[in-house]
Amino acid sequence: EDEWQVVEKRRPRKDVKETKDVRDNRGGSGGAQEVVKQSRNRENTHQGGQVSGSASHRADKGGSEKGKAERQGSRRDNRDKDRAIDSAAETRRPRPTEPPKDLDSLTAAVQWATPGTGEIADVIRNSVFKPGAPAYTTLIKSCGRAGHWEKALELFESMEAQGVKPNTITYSALINACGKSRQWEKALEVFDQMNDSGISANIYTYSALISACAKGRQWDKALEIFESMQSSGVKADAITYSAMISACEKGKQWQKALEVFAQMQTEGVEANTITFNSLLSACERSGQWQMAFELYDKMKEAEILADRISFAALASVCDKGKQKNKALQLLDDMAAARIEPDAVIYTSIIGACVKAGFMDQGIEILKNMISSDVKPNTATYSTIIQTADRNGYWSQALKVYEIMKHNREDPNTSTVTHVLGACTKVFQWQKYLEVYKHVSGLGIELDAAAYGLILGACEKL
Repeated sequence: EDEWQVVEKRRPRKDVKETKDVRDNRGGSGGAQEVVKQSRNRENTHQGGQVSGSASHRADKGGSEKGKAERQGSRRDNRDKDRAIDSAAETRRPRPTEPPKDLDSLTAAVQWATPGTGEIADVIRNSVFKPGAPAYTTLIKSCGRAGHWEKALELFESMEAQGVKPNTITYSALINACGKSRQWEKALEVFDQMNDSGISANIYTYSALISACAKGRQWDKALEIFESMQSSGVKADAITYSAMISACEKGKQWQKALEVFAQMQTEGVEANTITFNSLLSACERSGQWQMAFELYDKMKEAEILADRISFAALASVCDKGKQKNKALQLLDDMAAARIEPDAVIYTSIIGACVKAGFMDQGIEILKNMISSDVKPNTATYSTIIQTADRNGYWSQALKVYEIMKHNREDPNTSTVTHVLGACTKVFQWQKYLEVYKHVSGLGIELDAAAYGLILGACEKL
């Protein structure tokens, strides 16, 4: 969930009274029309195990690296897509042709301005509407949501140049804007400037700063800030603890994440689904399936509902730990919670089954997945085929390959190499040529290991 939006939820709207300054800074009309976006990126945390045999090892290494690159590229694409949606939504306003007269028109002018050109400073200088600290804060928040951290910084500089003093909320909004764009170093610079100016940080500031470090995978920096916050007398709340645990998770520090969680419980701060999801992800990254399910039990005892992210982490750790029974239990739990498994979760559960030696059960789940209108991806099929080839289930590997072809899912190089390896084990030499013809028609590039197997098959024909 968007951390800053959660922060704003801390304070009930009915308790917030408008001051005259706030009303004046709105320019007398309905305030800025802001586009609010909440999105979650799923990670395909599914990974294959080690492979015996030189040809299979080379194929798996190539497939693993390619898969990792595809997942990283997918996450980058999702982030870019989210920002594009924000930008597209905000730029629906027409390009201003007159100096801004209120906060709405000033927001539109800032949106059209190009950062790094001095346009934002010109917009502020020429504006008829002279914003105060609350209006500047609104503008900075808007830029932060759109991923325009450079604009947010230039607005802050213009604010100071116009003699408007930033307050704690303004600094917090700027730190949050930098954090959303993964500019953790810039966020720390703003925090240092805030301290030098004698502006006191509050819980919102620290939460935004810890979150920025979490997004930048700087768990140690986040911990320093967390400890500094506590020594300054600011008490952490559920959002701050969740941000700190998330930082530990992204830094693969599952034990430190549990320490922070224990402190959270000692302080009597109630955890929520977001907190537990960060803890589950921390355990998943380190393959700690026992601890992950202990946390899952605590969730159920506290009557905290698991969501799709929770189940994805649990399914993935079952895959890594070859925990077939627990993986199958997750399917029942998801059905009870009325949450439909997606391709990522199905792939992890299938992986848990086949890696534990229950190949036929994994194939059966694959069929159920297809009948449930959930489209398997390349990773789903590859999980079964590669595991089957490694463990002597060669006929099953070929069977799944036929299902893959029937559903028009293209294999990757690693999958093809394992299919060819299975053909070798069952002496299906003619099948070699069929596979080669199929993948050649798809334009899939084969590696040296695959060509070596094909040449060997040709000698047998």
